Amino acid sequence: MNKKDILLRKKAVYEQKVAALLHSLAPYGDERLNRSPASGHWSAMQVLHHLILVELLALRYVQKKLSFQPKLEKAGLPEWFRLVGLSIYLRTPLKFRAPDAVGEQHLPAFASLEETRRQWQEVHTAWHTFLEAMPEEHLDRAVFRHPLVGRLSWTGTFAFFKAHLDRHRKQLWRTLRAV
Repeated sequence: MNKKDILLRKKAVYEQKVAALLHSLAPYGDERLNRSPASGHWSAMQVLHHLILVELLALRYVQKKLSFQPKLEKAGLPEWFRLVGLSIYLRTPLKFRAPDAVGEQHLPAFASLEETRRQWQEVHTAWHTFLEAMPEEHLDRAVFRHPLVGRLSWTGTFAFFKAHLDRHRKQLWRTLRAV
């Protein structure tokens, strides 16, 4: 199995987790999914849109970064340590303010689960198309720059998406219990 196949497999595993989450939310209905537990708190639907936005902006970043043929460092031990640190950070119970680019002002006040599913699928399809077309020489490079820890490998990027999803899945279920 080559590097691209491994990366696409990690992406597919992550997408299965997203699909399972979306499926588990279907019984709740759009009204409840869009209800905020308190002023200044995100609804479950806003949490989903935050996750979509993070993936979309990460894709746009790497597309732009690779569009001008930059000199990229090979991913290695530093990127692994960054990912470990980020994973630990995302597992803490402490609340953190989302960066402005993926914050509340960019989240919908109301959205349907079906439309949200469609939007997320569009982002996943765009990632797949991008990765399929990516030259082999970029597969072992650190391209995605996380705002907190810096550059991550491609597999580290999808590991971040998974850890980020896991963190917000907990928030999402707390929100649904509260509304």
